[in-house]
Amino acid sequence: METRAKPRMDGAPLAMAMGMFDRTIARIEKATLAVTCLALFATMLLVFCDAVMRYAFNRPLELTWDIVTMYLMSSALLLCLADTLRRGGHITVDLFAHWMPRRMYHLLIGVALLLSVGVTGLVTRETVVLTWESWSQKELTVGIYAWPVWPSKGIVAFSFALVTLRLLHVGLSQLIAVVTGDESHAISVQHIEDQPQEDSV
Repeated sequence: METRAKPRMDGAPLAMAMGMFDRTIARIEKATLAVTCLALFATMLLVFCDAVMRYAFNRPLELTWDIVTMYLMSSALLLCLADTLRRGGHITVDLFAHWMPRRMYHLLIGVALLLSVGVTGLVTRETVVLTWESWSQKELTVGIYAWPVWPSKGIVAFSFALVTLRLLHVGLSQLIAVVTGDESHAISVQHIEDQPQEDSV
C-alpha cells in the first residue's frame, strides 16, 4: 500500500526566506549569548572582589552595586531571551497541548506568538524612545559616581527588539506548519526532552 508523502516547502522561496531569517537572528543571538556569559562572569568577579575588600580590608568597592544592577544583571537576564525562545527553553504550560490535533496545536501556538509580537514590539518602541531621550539629555545617575543611564535602557530596548524578531519567526514557522501540514517547519517552543515521544513501530 502506498503512503502519501507529506507536502514539503524545502525549495520554496518562503522556506528559504525563513531559513535566512533564522540564520541572521541566530548570529546575533550567538553574540548576545557570549555577552550574557561575560556579564555573569563579570558579576561574579566583582561581587567576589567586593566581598574580599569589604571583609578583609574594610574597603568595599563602591562601584560594584551600580555596575551590577544597572548594566550586568540586565545584560545577563535579558540578552539571552531570544536564544532561549529559539531553543525552547522558556516555561510552557502544556496541560492540553498533547490532546489537541497537531494542526490545531500549531495554529494556537502560532497565533499566540504573533499576538505577543505586538506586546514586545510596543515595549521595544517605548524603550527605544526612552533610550534616545536619555542619551540626548546626557542623563546620569546621582551618587558617588555619575554613570550614564542610556546604556541600561538600551540593553532593554535591544533585548526586546531581538526577542520580537524571534517571536515573529517562531510564530510564522508554526503557521507554515499548519498551512503545509508538515510539522518539520514548526520551531518547537519546548525542550526536546519535554516533548512526547512517538510510539516506536
